[in-house]
Amino acid sequence: MVKKFNYSDIIKNEIHKYIGYKSKEPINKKLAVCILSVLSKNVSKFGVFTQFTHKDLFNQLWQVLSHSKLFGREEKKEAELICRIEMYKLENQEMIQFNYTGKSNHYTIQTTLKGNRFLHRLYENESSLFKIGDKFSSISTRRFKMNNNEIMEINLESEKGILNNSFDHDETFKLMKKTQQDYVDEIYQKIKHED
Repeated sequence: MVKKFNYSDIIKNEIHKYIGYKSKEPINKKLAVCILSVLSKNVSKFGVFTQFTHKDLFNQLWQVLSHSKLFGREEKKEAELICRIEMYKLENQEMIQFNYTGKSNHYTIQTTLKGNRFLHRLYENESSLFKIGDKFSSISTRRFKMNNNEIMEINLESEKGILNNSFDHDETFKLMKKTQQDYVDEIYQKIKHED
């Protein structure tokens, strides 16, 4: 039996080679900031980093950033490839992880503590990376402790919309008060235990 020649397999193989080659280049910090900001969504609410499919993550980014030169491409498919390459760069640096779903080529993506620390460090040292709008930019941050780790959750806004619009301020203040009370109780128990 003769196997049929399939051009789509060759094209997929070439794209995978290209992704592998490009994923060894330095991280595009501005695009990494946007990816990691979306991946920080709802961490303060649920206490875990949210998982997204590549498609969902890219669509959130494209909705807000399609007007910008961030992807270096105006064509959506090319921009999606650039985004995928950046995710592989972040995965190679252990800043995000791919969680395979069991289906062929299907996985979810979530940030790691290392990725969240990188986001935090960039915010502290290179805050200009967080300005995503051409005419308007707004940044909202939330920092808190979770399992003795400092976590940062970020909303980025431009004239086209908001990345990671997860801040419910009333709920946030309740959570912060609870977290602060837990922290005070923990310190009290340590002091009490030392006596």
